[in-house]
Amino acid sequence: MIPIVFVEGDYDRTFVEHVLMLIGCSDWKVGVYQYKEKKPRKVKEYIDALEGQYIFLVDTDTAIMGDVEHAKEKKKEQIIKLYGVDGDKIIFVVHEIESWLACGISTFSNPRITKEELFHKAQKQLKKVNRRVIFQKLLEDWDLSLATKRCEEIWKFVDWLESVCK
Repeated sequence: MIPIVFVEGDYDRTFVEHVLMLIGCSDWKVGVYQYKEKKPRKVKEYIDALEGQYIFLVDTDTAIMGDVEHAKEKKKEQIIKLYGVDGDKIIFVVHEIESWLACGISTFSNPRITKEELFHKAQKQLKKVNRRVIFQKLLEDWDLSLATKRCEEIWKFVDWLESVCK
């Protein structure tokens, strides 16, 4: 069975697929699975079948940004309980995948921004309105090396991907 990256939503999937392409890892070596809209029992069964060959990306979410470490612990407990995930397989995306996107773009001086802040700033720069178009354009400009230097979580994620893509 191929290793799986569990992601929450569409933008997360698009981002992960882009990273896989950048490191030269084809989709037959690593799969991407959106878990957010699935029944927890189904996700848990899938995780059990993977025999530890997975990573679980989790947003800390902007609603509880005040204390990021507390937010991580709370989300970790929820994810473990809900899906039966091994806690060591969880990688946190602070705050949302858009903040990881900002980490790899040199024009964003604060890579730890929210989705709303990212799209607001990008709309001004790119003169585009559609969020999907903006996201795709930002992905085109995304620098993996810069992102891994700015964000330890991205470095851990890419390191895991590279290890399973050998």
